[in-house]
Amino acid sequence: MVTRGFSFSAPLAMAAAVLAAALAFPGGHLAARAAAGWQTLETPHFSIHFRPEEEGAARELAKIAEEVHGRLVEFLRHVPRGKTEVVLKDSSDFGNGWVDPLLPFKNVTLEISYPLSSWASLGFTREDWLRYVFTHEYTHVLFFDTTSGLAEAGREVAGQVPLLSNPNLMAPAWYVEGLATYTESRFTRGGRVEDPVFDMYLRAAVLSGRLYTPDQLASTAYDLSGWPEGGLSVYLYGSSFVAYLAQKYGPEKLAQLNHASGDYQNLSFAATFRSVFQAGLEEEWQSWLEGLRRRYQEQKEKLEGQGLTQARRLTATGRWKGGLAVSPDGRQVAYTAGGRGWATGLRLLLLEEGKDRQVALSGVPEGSITWSPDGRFLYYTKPEYTGTDYLYRELYRYDLERGREERLTRGGRVLDAAWSPDGRRLALVTQKGGRTDLELVEPAEAGTAGRGAGCGGGSPGAAEEGGALGAGGGEPVQRRVLLEGGEELRFSSPAWSPDGRQLAVAAWRQGGRRDILLLRVEAGSQVEAAGGEGLATRRWLTDDAAVDLSPAWTPDGRYVLFSSGRSGIPNLYAVEVSTGRLFQVTNVLYGAFAPAPAPDGRSLVFLGYGPEGYDLYQMPLDPGQWLPVGPGKAGESEPPSAASPAGPPGGEVILGVHPYNPFPSLRPHWGLGYLQASERDMFLAFLTSGIDALQEQAYSLLLGYASGHGFIYDVTYQRLLGSGWRPLLTVSLEEWVPDALGAPAEVRRRQEVSLALPLQNSVFTAQVLTLGWTRRWVDADWRQAARAGWQLGAIRGRDRWLWYHRVNLDLLADDLTGVPERTAVLQWREDLTVAARREVGLRLLGGWSDEGGSSFALGGFRDDPGTEAYALRGFPKDSAKGERFWLGSLEYRPELWRVERGSTGPGLFTEAVQGILFVDAGAAWRGDGGAPPPLVGAGLEARVKTVAAYYLPLQLRLGVAWPVAGPGEGPRSYFDLVLVF
Repeated sequence: MVTRGFSFSAPLAMAAAVLAAALAFPGGHLAARAAAGWQTLETPHFSIHFRPEEEGAARELAKIAEEVHGRLVEFLRHVPRGKTEVVLKDSSDFGNGWVDPLLPFKNVTLEISYPLSSWASLGFTREDWLRYVFTHEYTHVLFFDTTSGLAEAGREVAGQVPLLSNPNLMAPAWYVEGLATYTESRFTRGGRVEDPVFDMYLRAAVLSGRLYTPDQLASTAYDLSGWPEGGLSVYLYGSSFVAYLAQKYGPEKLAQLNHASGDYQNLSFAATFRSVFQAGLEEEWQSWLEGLRRRYQEQKEKLEGQGLTQARRLTATGRWKGGLAVSPDGRQVAYTAGGRGWATGLRLLLLEEGKDRQVALSGVPEGSITWSPDGRFLYYTKPEYTGTDYLYRELYRYDLERGREERLTRGGRVLDAAWSPDGRRLALVTQKGGRTDLELVEPAEAGTAGRGAGCGGGSPGAAEEGGALGAGGGEPVQRRVLLEGGEELRFSSPAWSPDGRQLAVAAWRQGGRRDILLLRVEAGSQVEAAGGEGLATRRWLTDDAAVDLSPAWTPDGRYVLFSSGRSGIPNLYAVEVSTGRLFQVTNVLYGAFAPAPAPDGRSLVFLGYGPEGYDLYQMPLDPGQWLPVGPGKAGESEPPSAASPAGPPGGEVILGVHPYNPFPSLRPHWGLGYLQASERDMFLAFLTSGIDALQEQAYSLLLGYASGHGFIYDVTYQRLLGSGWRPLLTVSLEEWVPDALGAPAEVRRRQEVSLALPLQNSVFTAQVLTLGWTRRWVDADWRQAARAGWQLGAIRGRDRWLWYHRVNLDLLADDLTGVPERTAVLQWREDLTVAARREVGLRLLGGWSDEGGSSFALGGFRDDPGTEAYALRGFPKDSAKGERFWLGSLEYRPELWRVERGSTGPGLFTEAVQGILFVDAGAAWRGDGGAPPPLVGAGLEARVKTVAAYYLPLQLRLGVAWPVAGPGEGPRSYFDLVLVF
């Protein structure tokens, strides 16, 4: 990571922060593609932007959005001004939605892909995805838009100023996400407040006593060591606590709290909470937890009285796991795993020996895995980029004999895969445009399992662009749709019967049901949309309101096992295929998922949950021990349906569709004035910025006038050029006058153009090429410089060892000093997590410049690459200078104290204190001489890792260094506060 000194010297520090926030393209999400071809659908309260192929989803969302608007405006007691810009995308196979409160207009971005989990429910499975996610995100829109008092008056004057016009940005994350998760549960048939998996997370945390405090959940940016991770726990704790408050005090109190916290006079959320509820936050938090303890303890005693399932724990690492499959010989289990200090990867566990190893990086800890029938190959899905725009799930194959991974699709969007037992057919679940299809891939010559360079297990080989599965080694394949999902069905987790004639698949149905569908499949057949005709038929093995997932056949073909939360606790169940009789297979305290029977039919491997997370377990597969489940079992009742209010006046929802126009969102939505006066001069400036809804264009503008000197300006414009590799063009123009806002005494002008080309080619590797040109007015003359840079960042991992390395190359040619100069700097850095809370860091740099040009300088404790000065601790600044240099640094970073405490408001949160042992070495010299003996320094440093204002990462450094080799004056101490980017 890059660090810079933390200092502000100009009186416009706040305005600079506003401009930086307003200009920034979101870094945590994929921005929308270039605007070419985009359309906009207008409704009374929304402008919905979409590509032509998503028009059906856009029209569906239009009706949903107006309904949700009516419900939430009434519930939250806030009517927003103007329209909300909604961007509908299909650029990822990971369904998601987000709001960016730093944009100067109300906004929602939605990925329309349904996030169908193959092994666990996440609350939305009973509801239409668009309704579910939009309800959650529009709650954020209304919450951040709610202002009162001085904040409301400020918006009337200055408009929607990023950072400054949203006091509710200062609300803690557990409330921001808890409120939205509460409304998603209150106003849809889904929602995580009543979800069995979310309840499982809380039950495990409460019964084990491993609980977070409100200050620890004030931000999703805090690096918490506990489980569940902080990013998940703000939703988990927040939604349950908000539901508790709504039940105890009435839901109208939530709207009252929103309005009270939307005033600059009430920036202390804890104080505002007390004024609304007449009780302290900590007091109510403990009261809520005490109620959970009583409920969960009673539940535990009841389950223990029934007899808990006894199973052997196969792993003991906790955190995230999923996607498990037992090998054809029953000796190994393949699964995916990830978590703190881990490289998320595909792993193999030998059941008898207990040996566990990672074989490949997977990118996500949840995904489909299937073995080739001969046991040589593993097939699995993981995310990968197509270009830089699209993050899709692709099909991969791992050759266990050769230890080699091969990507089989590009843009294939394969969610799940399953080989038939005879190796003749591969069943795929594919996704596009928010819908899924069930497909079959058949080699032209059947029975080729394990043969051919690209055809292990009769597999598809390397894919063609667009997702067409080609044949490895030139072998032709037949790929066809077995069953179209359309709007009615969405599939996951196909599983072949032992005779290869039937498929069981988890299917979401319109109306919110999630059941197990059985398909009889004959070679050359296709299931009709209506079903029940021809050689391929279908029937529902389960048909109720419970969420049923992850089907798996017993080896004798008599039962289909699956996971379900129908009892309120996720457990494993079995349905007898011939009779439809239902049985409960496990009775656990927390949760059981993803059944995987051994081929010999004697044991069952499954994913179990505990206070530390997910682990693999093994138990006997004995139908005689299963409990029959009769009708009327708890959890089978139909979920309540949220009533839909009347539409807008006149019943019109869609007012029109037209080509996307960026200017309504790009226009200035805010403006700030700045006045600086002295005895001699007066300076007046106006600031604004803008960005369009697709985040394709952005600008910032400062116009000013200084008495006696004239006008100044500072203009920056950014534009994403085209699609695909998405180059970003930046143009900046400046002109300042003497003494204005701390400007130097001479008139200063600057013209700058830069182009950034993101060459990202993998989830684990990112490359960026930057080109730039600058011209400045210096000493009554124009001076110019050209710059090129290249950066490569990559993640590698093996078991619990995680590497991150980065290579930077900077090339500069300029005459800014009046002397033509060329400079090149190459930097390589490696960060290695060697054990829990222990890191090793290594950095190597080298540079070259023309003789007579400005030299490099070594010394001090802080880098300043802008002046080509680099830290060499133990020596004063400029201890070594020259046109050539090299520098190396080795650090050992054990964590000394895990603090993880802070204020409940936007104050300071301390994560940890690191101890650093370091050695620095380097040399600099003139181009006409040889390299001198290096300067070597060593020392100790303490780093306090903190986060300010919820999301501003800071490091406090306190150190002492000694010169080991070279001239020195004894130990040198230093103190520094740096902002970490």
